[in-house]
Amino acid sequence: MPQIEWKTVRKQIKGFKNYINSLSQAAKDAATYSYVLTAADIDNLLNQTGSSTPLDGIRIYFGAENISGDMVPRMYAVGSKLVGSAYEDYSVPLTNLDLETATASVANAAMPKKSDGLPCPTYCSNTNVLNS
Repeated sequence: MPQIEWKTVRKQIKGFKNYINSLSQAAKDAATYSYVLTAADIDNLLNQTGSSTPLDGIRIYFGAENISGDMVPRMYAVGSKLVGSAYEDYSVPLTNLDLETATASVANAAMPKKSDGLPCPTYCSNTNVLNS
């Protein structure tokens, strides 16, 4: 796994928080700084196939929701299967037509909104250089 300096991580998180603080109040209220993926969440993502062989990874997608004219970031965690040398998303619709009738299981879309999961603010870590 590549190494990165904590000061770079902190700078980028501070930049994200500054962006959130520049949003309208409604968007700010709906925004989150981070999410906790619990061991159970990760286990559900990796074991959603129902077979004895777990998936091989988790891909994180970033999206956004328009709230009061502001783009509020959202995060989605999707289980992935190693096929050859590529990680393929598991159980994601392949076409827009499939998308019309498909639903994502809780394991496929971990913590998409502030009201779900363990988002920060609300469920934040003890104060450290990343969340202060």
